[in-house]
Amino acid sequence: MDTAECFADHMGPWCIDPAWMRQAVAAIKAGTWQPRAARPSQVARDDPDRLPYDLVDGVAVVSLNGPMMKGQSKFGGASTVDARRALRAAADARKVSSILLHIDSPGGHVAGTAELAAEVSRVGGIKPLVAHIDDMGCSAAFWVASQAQRITMNATGVVGSIGILAVVEDTSGAAEKAGVEVHVIATGPAKGDLIDGKPVTAEALERIQERVDGLFSHFASAVQGGRRMSAEQFAAVADGRVFGSADALRLGLVDGVESMEQVLGGLIQQRQDRARRVAARAQMLDL
Repeated sequence: MDTAECFADHMGPWCIDPAWMRQAVAAIKAGTWQPRAARPSQVARDDPDRLPYDLVDGVAVVSLNGPMMKGQSKFGGASTVDARRALRAAADARKVSSILLHIDSPGGHVAGTAELAAEVSRVGGIKPLVAHIDDMGCSAAFWVASQAQRITMNATGVVGSIGILAVVEDTSGAAEKAGVEVHVIATGPAKGDLIDGKPVTAEALERIQERVDGLFSHFASAVQGGRRMSAEQFAAVADGRVFGSADALRLGLVDGVESMEQVLGGLIQQRQDRARRVAARAQMLDL
């Protein structure tokens, strides 16, 4: 991915855990950032013979690991477009009886998140779909998880950080110290918002806040609907905090506290039980 495209993909509002974002930016600036290895859904884009998910005894495991972006990023992480492709492929595959969305993510870019969440909801209407959070399922990642039929998490993990984040830097002071005066010629006041070196006005901040609030309304609607929460229940968890497993279970953010192996084993057992019931019915019809 070239620099211009990568830069564009990282712009705009984020739906991510702020503490994770701060540490990641510091690591990138220091040159110590180590992207994760590509997941099956990413590898399958270049290898048509490779499944975009891991298949374990009839269970398709779709991974959503690392920071979420709409497209591929040189910083690694998960592509929401790739995850959607993997879910659709799993829904269409006859060998797949159920789907496990395996999440370990601080969240990510707003762009692409609503579409992936909608895909999870749609595919969950075709085949059983469980989201399991290993260690972290925050912000955009929880938005997506909330559309699964069931959410589990490991005992030491965290979920939450529900909200939208936009960071605005006013560089006009630095420009003035450097002896630079910025003139913006635009067709309207909003068109000149956030130009480097131009003072950030209260009106500009108000417009950005309106955009953030508008995006959050989609987040709120998805979580409330997916988790069957009242407005009061949602308000109690939507202040940006992260929650450990005990609080997450108590507050209705997850349905169970289990290990990845337990969740996967449960889905495999359900497939085996269904197969036995089908075989038993077939035997009765032959009698």
